[in-house]
Amino acid sequence: MQRALHEAGVPALKTLHTVSEKEADAWIKENGLKDAPLIIKPPMSSGSEMVFHIEAGGDWKNAFQQILTEPSVISGKKSETVVIQEQAIGTEYAVGTVSANGTHYLVHLIKYNKTSSGERQTVFDHVEFVPYDKKF
Repeated sequence: MQRALHEAGVPALKTLHTVSEKEADAWIKENGLKDAPLIIKPPMSSGSEMVFHIEAGGDWKNAFQQILTEPSVISGKKSETVVIQEQAIGTEYAVGTVSANGTHYLVHLIKYNKTSSGERQTVFDHVEFVPYDKKF
């Protein structure tokens, strides 16, 4: 989805999906994210399981390896790849879609804010469904 947004000229989070720590390191440097907060997560997870918030300039490699070596508590499976993203700061938007019989439909637009509570850094503080014109 991030790639589709970028190709359409819509601002989006810088994102890499990889199995290679070496590729991740090069990508972080090439994208000017070496001193930026990062999110390291498996591509398929439930809730915030194995979603790591890495402080600006922090060590992301331990989280990267943990995702590849520890099985999910819910699925029992190890992730074969890792997603690295620049961390979104402030209000975020999510687009929900569904496809049926070759047709794609917009289901909802959500505007939300997250906060932290204790050790949990991904706590939804406020969620709002955004109205949209179904003609588009």
